[in-house]
Amino acid sequence: MRRNRVAVAGLLLLTGAAALIVARPGQAVSGERTVPLDGSPSALALDPRTGYAFVAIAGPNGSNGRVTTLDSATGAVLRTVAVGSGLQIIDPRAMVVDSHTGHVLEANEDTTVSVLDARDGRLLGTLTVGDGLSLPVDMAVDERGGRAFILGNGGVGRITVLDTRDGRPLRVIPLHGFPSLLAVDARARRLFVADSGGTHVLDEGSGRPLRTVSASGLLAVDARAGRVYVAGGVSVDSGGHLKTDATLGMFDSGAGAPVGTTRLGQNRFPLAIGVDDRTGHVFVSSAHAGSGCGMVDILDARSGRLLRAVAVGQTPLSLAVDTRHERVVIADAGARDSQGALSGPGSVDVLDARTGQVLRTIPQDGAPILAAVDERRGRAVVVSRVAVPCARPVTAAPTKNVVDAVRAYVTRFFARPRAFAPAGALASSTRHVEISSKRLPHRRHIARLYKI
Repeated sequence: MRRNRVAVAGLLLLTGAAALIVARPGQAVSGERTVPLDGSPSALALDPRTGYAFVAIAGPNGSNGRVTTLDSATGAVLRTVAVGSGLQIIDPRAMVVDSHTGHVLEANEDTTVSVLDARDGRLLGTLTVGDGLSLPVDMAVDERGGRAFILGNGGVGRITVLDTRDGRPLRVIPLHGFPSLLAVDARARRLFVADSGGTHVLDEGSGRPLRTVSASGLLAVDARAGRVYVAGGVSVDSGGHLKTDATLGMFDSGAGAPVGTTRLGQNRFPLAIGVDDRTGHVFVSSAHAGSGCGMVDILDARSGRLLRAVAVGQTPLSLAVDTRHERVVIADAGARDSQGALSGPGSVDVLDARTGQVLRTIPQDGAPILAAVDERRGRAVVVSRVAVPCARPVTAAPTKNVVDAVRAYVTRFFARPRAFAPAGALASSTRHVEISSKRLPHRRHIARLYKI
């Protein structure tokens, strides 16, 4: 069974409203169903066996986070359970599904891990695993070995290893620096950790460091080819100036030996990466600081040669690869206002994974931020934000422009993380409201179903 090998950048996912779109890639939309999601959706995972989607939601005003389980075939909400204790923000990648054990593992910032039943979304248990998860920033799973890995960056970096059968902590792997991204190759039994100093290759069994590769950024693994792909080239120099020269680096997953580097262009900020081991293509979505145009670069997975650059919307935050149907689903969050906040509207683009041709663009009245694919059923699930007017203003840290907005993301990626706080109260109305071109201070969360 193939799973999506996709890494999603954690940019602009902390507040907002959400819509869940369930669609068959490349076909026309025939209907819509709306389901409210009260809170700030920040993580999306999908079980390929059941077709259930799991949406992690940070609770408003410091309340407990929740995980909502939805049927991707109908959009029906099956269950919503509270997770953690006093959670404010769930990291966008701190949740994984192990389809072999039928468990969903979700890491909370209060040092707990919630274990859910993937068949119905029931909460099976909550475990305290110590201060290594004070700020979970990424998570990966080795279904073959029955292990989940949680990358924590709470002052000192470390990886907490869990047994996916019961969520039991097995060991802690200490790390140096401030790690931010994690990937695993179950075949090669290797872990890959990205930080400002490069990408570190570790032995999965012992946690022993084997090698450090200079490339750092978003990670994707092609276990069949034995390759690791790193979309990066964005950094902050000693003077605090943003340096952008986007690249795709490749190295061997077993030995960690570099294979090559392809330059993608200046003023480009990689946002998501995915691999299709059937077509042999790598997909990198990025935003441009100057022109405001988004791009999806398609590269040969063996040589790294750039095959095609496809223009998409302004902020392609997430992508998901459907290997079986040779499709790539792009969640484009749309435009940003003068302060760098997402103002929408965005769109969902469906690309041919072999040729790169844009097969369909589905306009959205909100800002799509997360995407996942159910390959068995040929469905795509996209989470979006939809703005709602509110009488009370919300005080938020100002962001001057697009460059500053991306700089804030890059600083978070490479520098020591800081605590976040909710931007403000969330509207509780379940009424569907069309997004306007004017920036709206409060946002409501809804799950929207498109039967296609």
